[in-house]
Amino acid sequence: MKWSIQELRKKNEAVVHIDETMDVKASLLARDDELIDVSPIHVQGDLVIEDSDFLLNANVTCEVTLPSSRSLTPVTVPLDFDFQEIYMTPEQDRNRPESLQDEIVFVLEKDLIDITEAVEDNLLLNLPIQVLSPEEEAGEDLPMGQGWEVILESDYEEQKKRTQEETVDPRLAKLSTLFAETEEEE
Repeated sequence: MKWSIQELRKKNEAVVHIDETMDVKASLLARDDELIDVSPIHVQGDLVIEDSDFLLNANVTCEVTLPSSRSLTPVTVPLDFDFQEIYMTPEQDRNRPESLQDEIVFVLEKDLIDITEAVEDNLLLNLPIQVLSPEEEAGEDLPMGQGWEVILESDYEEQKKRTQEETVDPRLAKLSTLFAETEEEE
């Protein structure tokens, strides 16, 4: 989805409405080797045209297939997120209003606004870190192999606590026998 700056200014419209579906699967798969599949991406939003900048408000929906964090089995994950970006020409950036001094602004190198890369970047930023299949979320058997097993963090903490309680500091080992001797004498 591309617009030239001249085209946008000639329209004499303050807002350009966006409602398109884009297929950038090949590009996303090349950028992130964790991705297995990406459905066509539906983008809705507005490109607000002002004298000082171009403001993009967009909503992105799609489905991505990622490997499970535990078993590496493919899991389809729905994504639905919003993002905003501000674009400026180099001239607009030089005359940037005080209200936008602290904002992250994308300065256009060409006389063109292309939101395809923005959609891709924000999609990659919104990928979940932990992906579990429905069976894994239900808490069914965790993977295990010869000499190893996956355990829940709560089980690990409990196991660690028990080990600390059972282990006596060698410097204090003789003190533990002191209480045992006192009890026998009584």
